[in-house]
Amino acid sequence: MKTWTNDQVSMRAAALIDKIQPFVMKGGPKISKEKLADQMMQFGDFIEESNLRGLDIREFKKFHQK
Repeated sequence: MKTWTNDQVSMRAAALIDKIQPFVMKGGPKISKEKLADQMMQFGDFIEESNLRGLDIREFKKFHQK
């Protein structure tokens, strides 16, 4: 991620949020805990990178596909 632009980091983080969100909502579809945990770990990596870069995670919303 070090070679990515801030927008690339934000776009990928927003895509992961869009991918994970249905599975963490009440009444949403189910996936295995292992698969969800893997996706959550990936998202955590983007949060860490955002913190290192000083990005405002509220700005991720402009990159959501939904």
